[in-house]
Amino acid sequence: RKYDPISFYIDGYKIWTSPPPSSGAILGKALSILEGYRLRRRGRNGLAYHLVIEASKIAFEDWELMFDPTSDASRARENIQKMLDKDNAQANRAGLNLKIASRKKV
Repeated sequence: RKYDPISFYIDGYKIWTSPPPSSGAILGKALSILEGYRLRRRGRNGLAYHLVIEASKIAFEDWELMFDPTSDASRARENIQKMLDKDNAQANRAGLNLKIASRKKV
């Protein structure tokens, strides 16, 4: 079966990745959240690693909610767009605690 790839922009670069059932949308969601933190300027430190982990937790949580086995497969494209939405990523960034890890399970 052939699947069309999904794409999103991060820091002006267009990223192409695999659609469901792969985890390309998880990557896109996490990178969209991280884009607002300018990690390249922050360097490799505890805060940067904390942000990557927390963004990944949010992305996996969204994936589970939108693509669980009981979800409507015909809405997959719509769900991907919700995951990759920049306003959604901004809202997720606003909810991240920069000092304390969330209790979300991945």
